[in-house]
Amino acid sequence: MINKEKEALDKIKELMKVDPTISVINSFYKEKDILRDDSIKDVIVVSLLDDIYGKAFYVYIDAETLDLLYVQGPHRYIEIADFFEL
Repeated sequence: MINKEKEALDKIKELMKVDPTISVINSFYKEKDILRDDSIKDVIVVSLLDDIYGKAFYVYIDAETLDLLYVQGPHRYIEIADFFEL
């Protein structure tokens, strides 16, 4: 699973080039997590910190396919493209 986590972090670091005010705090693996659509998946969660506002965000990544699923912000869910301004 360590290789998958590294690949997930590499994906996030590429996206962070779009917004350099975001820092990676850490990442962790969650088995059978209940997602926002009530589905259950194994995920890798990458914790990010907005350096300007000091708010934490969590990027959910499918542990099997490494698809970026969504971002959980302080008060709501955010689509990947909206968060990273793609």
